[in-house]
Amino acid sequence: MIPVITLVVYFGAEVWDAPRSLCEMLEVKDKRVLGYVNDYHLNLIVPAELQESDFEKFTTDLREVMRYIQCSADKQKLSWLVENDHRFSKMDRNTAMLLNECTGSGLKFRESEGSVDMCEAIKELRKEWYEQGQQKGREKGREEGREKGREEGREEGEQTGIINSLKALVKNLGISLERAMDILEIPEDKRPSIAKVYKEMQ
Repeated sequence: MIPVITLVVYFGAEVWDAPRSLCEMLEVKDKRVLGYVNDYHLNLIVPAELQESDFEKFTTDLREVMRYIQCSADKQKLSWLVENDHRFSKMDRNTAMLLNECTGSGLKFRESEGSVDMCEAIKELRKEWYEQGQQKGREKGREEGREKGREEGREEGEQTGIINSLKALVKNLGISLERAMDILEIPEDKRPSIAKVYKEMQ
Protein backbone atom coordinates (compact mmCIF):
# COMPACT_ATOMS: atom_id res chain seq x y z
CA MET A 1 0.00 0.00 0.00
CA ILE A 2 1.13 3.51 -0.76
CA PRO A 3 0.91 5.95 2.18
CA VAL A 4 -1.19 9.08 1.86
CA ILE A 5 0.26 12.16 3.56
CA THR A 6 -2.08 15.06 4.21
CA LEU A 7 -0.38 18.46 4.38
CA VAL A 8 -2.28 21.55 5.46
CA VAL A 9 -1.02 24.97 4.37
CA TYR A 10 -2.29 27.89 6.44
CA PHE A 11 -2.45 31.08 4.39
CA GLY A 12 -2.88 33.47 7.30
CA ALA A 13 -0.22 35.83 8.67
CA GLU A 14 -1.22 35.20 12.29
CA VAL A 15 0.21 32.50 14.54
CA TRP A 16 -1.79 29.24 14.42
CA ASP A 17 -3.63 28.85 17.75
CA ALA A 18 -6.03 26.03 16.86
CA PRO A 19 -5.61 22.32 17.70
CA ARG A 20 -2.90 20.38 15.85
CA SER A 21 -4.21 16.89 16.53
CA LEU A 22 -7.46 15.00 16.96
CA CYS A 23 -6.83 14.39 20.68
CA GLU A 24 -6.40 18.12 21.29
CA MET A 25 -9.97 18.60 20.04
CA LEU A 26 -11.50 16.05 22.42
CA GLU A 27 -13.16 17.12 25.66
CA VAL A 28 -11.84 14.06 27.47
CA LYS A 29 -8.29 14.65 28.74
CA ASP A 30 -7.86 11.47 30.77
CA LYS A 31 -4.63 9.85 29.51
CA ARG A 32 -6.00 6.39 30.38
CA VAL A 33 -8.82 6.94 27.88
CA LEU A 34 -6.73 8.76 25.27
CA GLY A 35 -4.31 5.85 25.26
CA TYR A 36 -6.94 3.87 23.36
CA VAL A 37 -7.78 6.66 20.89
CA ASN A 38 -6.17 6.70 17.47
CA ASP A 39 -4.78 10.21 17.27
CA TYR A 40 -4.44 12.14 14.03
CA HIS A 41 -1.73 14.77 13.86
CA LEU A 42 -1.99 17.73 11.52
CA ASN A 43 1.00 18.24 9.21
CA LEU A 44 0.81 22.00 9.15
CA ILE A 45 2.73 24.78 7.42
CA VAL A 46 2.28 28.15 9.14
CA PRO A 47 4.07 31.17 7.55
CA ALA A 48 4.50 32.92 10.91
CA GLU A 49 6.43 29.91 12.28
CA LEU A 50 8.85 29.52 9.39
CA GLN A 51 12.54 30.37 9.85
CA GLU A 52 14.66 31.91 7.09
CA SER A 53 16.28 28.54 6.33
CA ASP A 54 12.86 26.91 5.94
CA PHE A 55 11.96 28.97 2.89
CA GLU A 56 14.79 27.45 0.88
CA LYS A 57 13.12 24.04 1.24
CA PHE A 58 10.33 25.15 -1.08
CA THR A 59 10.98 24.47 -4.77
CA THR A 60 7.95 26.30 -6.20
CA ASP A 61 6.39 29.77 -6.04
CA LEU A 62 4.91 28.71 -2.70
CA ARG A 63 8.19 29.97 -1.24
CA GLU A 64 7.44 33.56 -2.26
CA VAL A 65 3.82 33.23 -1.17
CA MET A 66 4.86 32.06 2.32
CA ARG A 67 7.48 34.83 2.68
CA TYR A 68 5.06 37.48 1.50
CA ILE A 69 2.35 36.30 3.92
CA GLN A 70 4.84 36.24 6.81
CA CYS A 71 5.80 39.88 6.14
CA SER A 72 2.34 41.13 5.18
CA ALA A 73 1.59 42.64 8.61
CA ASP A 74 4.78 44.77 8.54
CA LYS A 75 4.70 47.26 5.65
CA GLN A 76 8.38 48.19 5.89
CA LYS A 77 9.52 44.58 6.04
CA LEU A 78 7.25 43.68 3.13
CA SER A 79 8.61 46.50 0.98
CA TRP A 80 12.19 45.48 1.75
CA LEU A 81 11.47 41.84 0.86
CA VAL A 82 9.89 42.61 -2.49
CA GLU A 83 12.61 45.07 -3.49
CA ASN A 84 15.53 42.86 -2.47
CA ASP A 85 14.40 39.38 -3.55
CA HIS A 86 14.79 39.08 -7.32
CA ARG A 87 12.13 36.35 -7.46
CA PHE A 88 9.49 39.02 -6.92
CA SER A 89 10.59 41.02 -9.97
CA LYS A 90 8.98 38.54 -12.36
CA MET A 91 6.32 36.54 -10.58
CA ASP A 92 3.69 34.35 -12.19
CA ARG A 93 0.45 36.30 -12.34
CA ASN A 94 -1.59 33.49 -10.75
CA THR A 95 0.88 33.34 -7.86
CA ALA A 96 0.65 37.11 -7.42
CA MET A 97 -3.14 36.89 -7.42
CA LEU A 98 -3.00 34.11 -4.80
CA LEU A 99 -0.87 36.07 -2.34
CA ASN A 100 -2.95 39.17 -3.07
CA GLU A 101 -6.12 37.30 -2.10
CA CYS A 102 -4.55 35.61 0.94
CA THR A 103 -3.27 38.86 2.44
CA GLY A 104 -5.87 41.31 1.16
CA SER A 105 -3.03 43.56 -0.06
CA GLY A 106 -5.13 45.24 -2.71
CA LEU A 107 -2.42 44.99 -5.38
CA LYS A 108 -3.54 45.94 -8.89
CA PHE A 109 -2.40 43.99 -11.95
CA ARG A 110 -3.16 44.62 -15.58
CA GLU A 111 -5.21 41.86 -17.20
CA SER A 112 -2.74 41.37 -20.05
CA GLU A 113 0.22 40.63 -17.78
CA GLY A 114 1.51 37.05 -17.87
CA SER A 115 3.98 37.86 -15.12
CA VAL A 116 3.98 40.55 -12.48
CA ASP A 117 6.71 42.86 -11.22
CA MET A 118 5.85 42.99 -7.54
CA CYS A 119 8.22 45.93 -7.02
CA GLU A 120 6.03 48.08 -9.26
CA ALA A 121 2.85 46.77 -7.65
CA ILE A 122 4.20 47.54 -4.18
CA LYS A 123 5.16 51.08 -5.27
CA GLU A 124 1.53 51.73 -6.17
CA LEU A 125 0.43 50.20 -2.89
CA ARG A 126 2.90 52.37 -0.95
CA LYS A 127 1.26 55.46 -2.43
CA GLU A 128 -2.06 54.24 -1.03
CA TRP A 129 -0.43 53.49 2.36
CA TYR A 130 0.98 57.04 2.41
CA GLU A 131 -2.37 58.59 1.51
CA GLN A 132 -4.14 56.46 4.11
CA GLY A 133 -1.54 57.49 6.70
CA GLN A 134 -2.04 61.15 5.83
CA GLN A 135 -5.81 60.74 6.06
CA LYS A 136 -5.56 58.99 9.43
CA GLY A 137 -3.23 61.74 10.64
CA ARG A 138 -5.71 64.43 9.61
CA GLU A 139 -8.61 62.56 11.22
CA LYS A 140 -6.62 62.07 14.42
CA GLY A 141 -5.70 65.76 14.46
CA ARG A 142 -9.32 66.80 13.97
CA GLU A 143 -10.51 64.41 16.69
CA GLU A 144 -7.83 65.64 19.10
CA GLY A 145 -8.87 69.21 18.32
CA ARG A 146 -12.53 68.41 18.94
CA GLU A 147 -11.68 66.60 22.19
CA LYS A 148 -9.56 69.54 23.36
CA GLY A 149 -12.43 71.86 22.55
CA ARG A 150 -14.85 69.67 24.48
CA GLU A 151 -12.49 69.58 27.47
CA GLU A 152 -12.05 73.33 27.39
CA GLY A 153 -15.80 73.71 27.13
CA ARG A 154 -16.35 71.42 30.10
CA GLU A 155 -13.73 73.28 32.13
CA GLU A 156 -15.26 76.63 31.20
CA GLY A 157 -18.72 75.32 32.10
CA GLU A 158 -17.51 73.96 35.42
CA GLN A 159 -15.75 77.24 36.23
CA THR A 160 -18.88 79.24 35.38
CA GLY A 161 -20.91 76.97 37.67
CA ILE A 162 -18.40 77.48 40.50
CA ILE A 163 -18.44 81.26 40.06
CA ASN A 164 -22.25 81.34 40.14
CA SER A 165 -22.23 79.21 43.31
CA LEU A 166 -19.69 81.52 44.94
CA LYS A 167 -21.78 84.58 44.05
CA ALA A 168 -24.86 83.01 45.59
CA LEU A 169 -23.04 82.12 48.82
CA VAL A 170 -21.43 85.56 49.20
CA LYS A 171 -24.71 87.35 48.50
CA ASN A 172 -27.15 85.18 50.45
CA LEU A 173 -24.96 84.38 53.47
CA GLY A 174 -23.08 87.65 53.56
CA ILE A 175 -19.73 85.89 53.79
CA SER A 176 -16.34 86.55 52.22
CA LEU A 177 -15.21 85.01 48.94
CA GLU A 178 -12.54 83.04 50.82
CA ARG A 179 -15.14 81.57 53.18
CA ALA A 180 -17.36 80.67 50.21
CA MET A 181 -14.42 78.83 48.66
CA ASP A 182 -13.95 76.94 51.94
CA ILE A 183 -17.58 75.84 51.84
CA LEU A 184 -17.26 74.60 48.25
CA GLU A 185 -13.92 72.92 49.15
CA ILE A 186 -12.10 74.51 46.21
CA PRO A 187 -8.43 73.36 46.09
CA GLU A 188 -5.84 75.95 47.11
CA ASP A 189 -4.01 75.82 43.78
CA LYS A 190 -7.19 76.76 41.86
CA ARG A 191 -8.33 79.58 44.12
CA PRO A 192 -6.22 82.42 42.63
CA SER A 193 -7.48 81.84 39.07
CA ILE A 194 -11.09 81.45 40.25
CA ALA A 195 -10.83 84.60 42.38
CA LYS A 196 -9.52 86.49 39.35
CA VAL A 197 -12.43 85.37 37.17
CA TYR A 198 -14.87 86.08 40.02
CA LYS A 199 -13.68 89.70 40.25
CA GLU A 200 -13.78 90.10 36.45
CA MET A 201 -17.41 88.93 36.42
CA GLN A 202 -18.50 91.36 39.17
